[in-house]
Amino acid sequence: MKRPAPILAAIAREHLLIPTLKTRRSDSLDFHEVAVWQVEAALKAAFAAGSCSSLKNAQAEGSMTAQQYSPSPWSYEYNPYTSRSGAEIPAFEIFDADCNKVFDTNEDTPCDLQEANARIGAAAPRLLATLMTCTNLLADYEESEGEEGEAYREALAAIAEASGRAA
Repeated sequence: MKRPAPILAAIAREHLLIPTLKTRRSDSLDFHEVAVWQVEAALKAAFAAGSCSSLKNAQAEGSMTAQQYSPSPWSYEYNPYTSRSGAEIPAFEIFDADCNKVFDTNEDTPCDLQEANARIGAAAPRLLATLMTCTNLLADYEESEGEEGEAYREALAAIAEASGRAA
């Protein structure tokens, strides 16, 4: 696992076009003007690096392992189609942290349902990582007949479904 400083320096170089994060005691070298989309890309990259680090730490501690998915965090955008008659047909696209389209919604579905599906789809990597953390916290309830045991078993089944593994 990389230490935070090299990761942050790489994000600054790649997304903000800042060659170093070292203080150089010169305004022209220490202050930079960046566009909001560069800041957004840098924040997404930092969040993704933190998410990956958390998953790797959890795996190293012997918890469940995660399959590799497109980089997170995911997001969604409204991107309607235009029919030949010029009418707008609602549609949403879901993107990974590298702005690659992961999937899109079914334009034959009502717009509000498409957006709800896009939101849940964009949240899927975060939901899976969080559910894995919760199952680690509930592992002591594996044999329990109460709510905690039921929640633990349901979480394991959902993780298995999401990762394509047997429960």
